[in-house]
Amino acid sequence: MPLAVAPRAVAAALGLAISPSIAAAGDPAGAAGAPQLRGVAPGAGVANVSSVVLATAAVPLYCQFLPAAMQPRDCWSAPARAQAPQGSQSSRCEDVAPGTVPACTYSQQEAVQFAYLSSAAYCDSSALQTWECGACQYVPGMADVRTYADASIDAYAFIGRLHGQCVLAFRGTSSMNGWMQDISSLATTDLPGCSHEGASCQVGQGFLQNYQALAGSIKKGLAAIGCSKSAPLAVTGHSLGAAMATLALFDLHGSGYNLTKAYNFGSPRVGDAAFARAFGSALAEVPVFRVTRADDPIVYVPAEGPFHHVATEVYYRGATTEGYRICDGSGEDPSCADQNPQGDVAGLLLQCAIPCSCGHLRYMEPAKHGSMSCACSSCR
Repeated sequence: MPLAVAPRAVAAALGLAISPSIAAAGDPAGAAGAPQLRGVAPGAGVANVSSVVLATAAVPLYCQFLPAAMQPRDCWSAPARAQAPQGSQSSRCEDVAPGTVPACTYSQQEAVQFAYLSSAAYCDSSALQTWECGACQYVPGMADVRTYADASIDAYAFIGRLHGQCVLAFRGTSSMNGWMQDISSLATTDLPGCSHEGASCQVGQGFLQNYQALAGSIKKGLAAIGCSKSAPLAVTGHSLGAAMATLALFDLHGSGYNLTKAYNFGSPRVGDAAFARAFGSALAEVPVFRVTRADDPIVYVPAEGPFHHVATEVYYRGATTEGYRICDGSGEDPSCADQNPQGDVAGLLLQCAIPCSCGHLRYMEPAKHGSMSCACSSCR
C-alpha cells in the first residue's frame, strides 16, 4: 500500500535528522574505505563498483527517482570525493576457508529461496496450507504447512517441512503506513532471561508482544508435524517478520532447538546493544544473515542508540546484479548500510510512496520475481 505520510514527520517521530546528503562525511579517508562488493565480476554490469557507490552516495538516494524539473537543490550538485581504487576494502570472507566461518556460508541462491518463503508469509492461510500462493510456485516441495495468527496485533507465521528441513517464516505488516506507525510509537521492554555482562536486554515492546502471541502455538505445531527440537530448523522473515524471527531465534536457541540457518530481509533494529551482544554470543555457530538494501528505509530505524542491529549483515546497494558485501558481524558495520547517514530516511520514505519503487519491497530482485509483500504482486 502507498505510504501516505509526510516523510519529514515520520523521520521526526523516529528521532532522525534530515540530511541533505547520504554521505555527510565526505573525507578522502572515508572514500578510501568504500566497500568492495561480491558477485560482480570486473567489467561486468558496471565498470567500477566503487565509483558507482561513491557517485550515488554523493546526493540523497531519492534524487535518482525524481525528474530533473522536480529535483530540489540538494540533488543539483555534490562535493567532489576521491575515487577509491578497486579492491581497497575486501569482504570479511576473502581468503576464508569454505565452511570455517558460519557467516561466510552465505548463498545468494539460498537467500532467494528464503526470500520467497518470507513473501509467502503474506499470503492467506488457505493458500498457504495447500501451498498454492503466488510465491509458493518458486519453492516446490513444501509439506505439512500450518499457519498461526493474532489478527488483533497483526502477528502471522507459518511452519512446514521442505525437503527434510523444518521451516518457520514470519510475516511483516501488510501496510507500510501501519509499519511506520508501529515504529514511531516504539518503546522498549526487558527480554526475560536475557542479559549481557550484567546488563539486562531491552527489545522493542511491540516486536516482543507479536512474537510471544504466537510462540507457544508455533512450538506445539512444530512438534505436531515431526519437527522435534533435534530436527534441523531454518527461520526467515521480512520487515516486522524479520524482527519477530530475530526474537524467535534467540528464544528457540535457548529452548534447545537445532537451528541451522536464518535469512532475514529488511529488518529494523530489534533491541539494544546488550541484546545484540547476547544474541551474537548465543548464536555464534548459527549462520544468521540480515540482508539489507541501501534504499530500504526500514533498516535504518529505530535510530542507533540505544538500539543496535544483530547478526551478520549482507549488504546490497540495490539489485542482485550489482553484487553484495558480507559485513563485519558487529551489526553496525560502517562500510555497509551504516555508510548511509540516517538523515536520508525521509527521502527513502518518499520513494516508498510508490510501493513498486520501494527498496523495502524489492529484496533479491531481479533474481527473485515479485514483491516481498502483496503491494506489487498478486497474493491469494
